[in-house]
Amino acid sequence: MLVRHLKEYEINTVMTIIDEAKAYFKEQGSSQWQNGYPNHEAIHNDYMKKQGYVLEDNGNIIAYAALVLEEDPNYRVIDGKWLSDETYGVIHRVSILNTFKGNGYAHKFFMKLEELCREKQMKSMRIDTHALNKSMLRTIEKEKFTYCGIVIVGDGTERLAFEKML
Repeated sequence: MLVRHLKEYEINTVMTIIDEAKAYFKEQGSSQWQNGYPNHEAIHNDYMKKQGYVLEDNGNIIAYAALVLEEDPNYRVIDGKWLSDETYGVIHRVSILNTFKGNGYAHKFFMKLEELCREKQMKSMRIDTHALNKSMLRTIEKEKFTYCGIVIVGDGTERLAFEKML
């Protein structure tokens, strides 16, 4: 199992994983990712900024996430309180192929992203998710993130926001 930077030629593979996640959210009655985002442009931007990561198992990409190591403008205002005002990394656009969910891959992916944050001297990690994204909420809880409040993301919708001190 390997976590590594996304390669440009893999963007379409990542979009297949994201499209599967979009369908899953729709089935669950969630509005998350139902407005066209994340799209090819967003993933290409992750690639260009070197913040796109894949989880590879036996040569196959099975998961994707963006790890942003700079301030997130959506996190400047929170209905609640962050744990810290120190430097932080943000995990965005997490998606795992349905056939690999529930097998510990999310934990392994999160642990590697945490390691990358520590290497870059980040003091904490932040993440947000839709209130109906039950699988991500379970993962966030298992990874020991603390609920901090509600943030408004780029499309104007509310997300539950969490932080984990490193």
